[in-house]
Amino acid sequence: MTKISVVIPAYNAEKTLTDALVSVVKQSGDFDFEVIVVNDGSLDSTSSVAIDSARALGIKITLIEQENKGVATARNVGVEKSTGDYIAFLDADDIWMPTKTQEQMNFLLRNNFGMIGGNFRELNANFKKLKTISESIKEVTFSNLLIKHYFQPSCVIIKKAIFELVGGFEDGMTHAEEGLLFYKICYSSRCAIYCKDVIEYGGGKHPFASGQGLSSNLWKMEKGELYNYRHIYRKRMIGILVYISLTFFSLIKFSRRYFLKKVIFS
Repeated sequence: MTKISVVIPAYNAEKTLTDALVSVVKQSGDFDFEVIVVNDGSLDSTSSVAIDSARALGIKITLIEQENKGVATARNVGVEKSTGDYIAFLDADDIWMPTKTQEQMNFLLRNNFGMIGGNFRELNANFKKLKTISESIKEVTFSNLLIKHYFQPSCVIIKKAIFELVGGFEDGMTHAEEGLLFYKICYSSRCAIYCKDVIEYGGGKHPFASGQGLSSNLWKMEKGELYNYRHIYRKRMIGILVYISLTFFSLIKFSRRYFLKKVIFS
């Protein structure tokens, strides 16, 4: 039976963690799930909820306690403790669709790909621009990813060997950390996306659900993206012209988004 390590970083997640765990239990298919919850210095009862929910659901979990170090470090710690050949991340305020794992693993187990993602509400992707592998599976190349972000952490399943090969997330990085990981994975291996929705957002999460702290958060995300471009340029994954172009268009996109959100929430 294929073993999949489900890594759930959790910070002040007492209200949403149970639903996330339930969505793992409800997965179709025959898989051995290893559930690892990393409590990233929560100030609420996240740990108690994790233990009580696991007991109520009749599942075993590994609960890791750490000081607040950010989601990137929390995910890395979870992977370090994992024993599965595949890694599936699940944010504590997200919910997997019941067939997510089965549909994605049906592909990964039959094809030499390092990662597969899935569709989600905010992606708004035109999958026709991607190479078709099957009716519901498209290939996402490194070049595709430079143009559009197709992956979200709760949507992906990654071969653990590939995750370790690229060095995982960058510890301490707090914004756009997933983008850098996905660049490295798509540069090092073939990647695909399942074109149907694989998650629901729990806890009312939405990228722009509130105007509070909007300007500073947008700028932090932008700085993270610019850092990612510098990183892949310094690693010679892209050339100087591509780096300049990506930086220029990123700043243009940020300016447009910044002023648009200012108008909406003013």
